Amino acid sequence: MKLKPRIKTGIILFNIGVILQVFGAVYQPTELGYLASSPGNIFLLISIVFSFDSIKTNLVSRLGWTLVACGYLASTVSLLFFGYNELYALKTLNLGVLNALWLSPLICSNFIVTTGLKRSLILALLICGGAVFTSDIFPALLPDGLRRLIFAERLSNYWDVRMRGFMTETSHLAWLVSRYLLILILLNESGRKYQSYRFLASMVLVATVVLLIGSKGAAFGVAITLASIIFDKRRWYLALLLLPMAAFVLVYQFDSIIFDVENRTSTATRTGLALASIFAFADNPIGWGYYGFYGVLREAGMKAIGIVVSRLVSRVDLSDPRARSGLIFFMVSGLSCSGNESIGFFLGLAVLIKYYSKKQLRDKI
Repeated sequence: MKLKPRIKTGIILFNIGVILQVFGAVYQPTELGYLASSPGNIFLLISIVFSFDSIKTNLVSRLGWTLVACGYLASTVSLLFFGYNELYALKTLNLGVLNALWLSPLICSNFIVTTGLKRSLILALLICGGAVFTSDIFPALLPDGLRRLIFAERLSNYWDVRMRGFMTETSHLAWLVSRYLLILILLNESGRKYQSYRFLASMVLVATVVLLIGSKGAAFGVAITLASIIFDKRRWYLALLLLPMAAFVLVYQFDSIIFDVENRTSTATRTGLALASIFAFADNPIGWGYYGFYGVLREAGMKAIGIVVSRLVSRVDLSDPRARSGLIFFMVSGLSCSGNESIGFFLGLAVLIKYYSKKQLRDKI
């Protein structure tokens, strides 16, 4: 089928944006914050402009825009209640743009084309491999001028001995690589008859890469996903595959885990905040009375996300072990989502919806 020039342009911009996410530590100019964290962000935002035509015909795109709109709506309610405030209005606008960026894989789901996305993911993973080689293993190979372009000034020196590639830290590299690898696996598996050993071998590859990178959070996410595959068919002997990951997390990362818990950093912070928000919502479902707009965002925003995202997830065919495993991994990895990491999360979700939806719904996406 011949594509319209507008669609072709959107696909190209979207794929460039996906590739350039591997440069996640740029943050220049610093005034733009997350928007400048990667040069790929601009390409994704521009690709959104080319996706307006799909709002009427593409349910996933429509629901993505609904999430963005709900954020603006929640903020508008607070503006009307408390009165206009310039700083609040500016913050609302900035967050709206960032939300559109982070949700761009859903908004631009019509730009997800198998061949183009596969090539983009492979190129991105190759760049990550080169980044580890030149930035972590042999840092002297990376010229100072290029290093200043790739890393913001405050990120140029890295205290951790683990790999980080061209990202801000180890966990960011591990989550990006593991998500991209899994999405690539899901694309390759799409349309093929499910074979448990083939898919399990693919997931073992993901686990091996994560272990080499050294991220405990990503290792935990892959371990949970592997467990769901292994125990699904009650092949208990395959549980031996989990032992290397368990040993890695418990032995090599034990001190790091304790440090996280004691200092409320990394995954420990995000998990704690997630649990705290659940308890806070049960205690005060209306949300009024909290500092600033966070109460409103939690009350109206989380409800909107719960309703809209549940509509998206309900379309995934969970009878397919590949779709079920993918959804488990993306949801577990969602605990670590910070800023641009949300792009990889929603890209995975969009791929599941597009290629692993329930049969009766495939023609409606």
